[in-house]
Amino acid sequence: MLGRNDISSKDMPLELKGDSIRLWYSHFNRVEDNFIHGTRDFAVWYSHDNTISGNRIHGTRYGVHFMYAHHNNVEKNDIADCVVGLFLMYSNDLTITGNKLLRSWGASGMGIGMKESSGVVANNNEIMGNAVGIFLDLSPYDPDATNQFERNQVAYNGTGVEFSADWESNVFRNNSFNTNFTQIAVRGNGTAMRETWEQNYWDDFTGFDEDHDGKGDSPFEIYSYADRLWMENREANFFRGGFALEALDFIERLAPFSEPRLLMREQNPLVQPPVMAEAEKKKPTDALELLLQ
Repeated sequence: MLGRNDISSKDMPLELKGDSIRLWYSHFNRVEDNFIHGTRDFAVWYSHDNTISGNRIHGTRYGVHFMYAHHNNVEKNDIADCVVGLFLMYSNDLTITGNKLLRSWGASGMGIGMKESSGVVANNNEIMGNAVGIFLDLSPYDPDATNQFERNQVAYNGTGVEFSADWESNVFRNNSFNTNFTQIAVRGNGTAMRETWEQNYWDDFTGFDEDHDGKGDSPFEIYSYADRLWMENREANFFRGGFALEALDFIERLAPFSEPRLLMREQNPLVQPPVMAEAEKKKPTDALELLLQ
């Protein structure tokens, strides 16, 4: 067990700093209640069946970077102001539960990122204030596996969930998508129509619940209009959120000059945010306060 340590590095550029912790072909470890700050990476490579719990990881490059690392458990960590919160590369069957993943903001900033990773379960996490909340690159890669995201709060991100391609076998259930600049983005002119969206809350859903069953009477749909130009032309990112793209988007919605593309549909979205695990409940105001800490 590695626990209750204060781990930092020298005052030098981030990429030149030393790694905080590196597990290399090292299994069945517990890394708990450490304060890691101002270092480069926490690396877990070729290592399985480890538990990473209750750590505070602030101001690093990768909060935790998994590479070919299967069956690991990541729980109740506070990961903030890193370049990337959690990144999984070719790593399967991880459990990610009850973590705070805050303010990974920059060109490559993301709360949780996955590349060709399968069988991941991510529950009851607060993913807030990141450039991208959840990034999925060809994940899950195993055609017989799924990745499951349940009861996560995905809020105040530039993009809530971004897919590198038109993919399938990711299941999003009982999550709250609140105040993201863009809820869903898909690269390569694809859609998220083959993913599973069930009983999620979307703060921009405009439908009604006339039978008071807690679910919308009409589907929640996201279309690709002119405001998505930034996805295909990276230089257009400079204008993202500005008047030029907002004006194009308004005109497109008012009188489309091209057929908008349906990105995703959820048949019966929730009209109120779902209840997270008891220890992770947050009111919207509490979430914003947490983000601004």
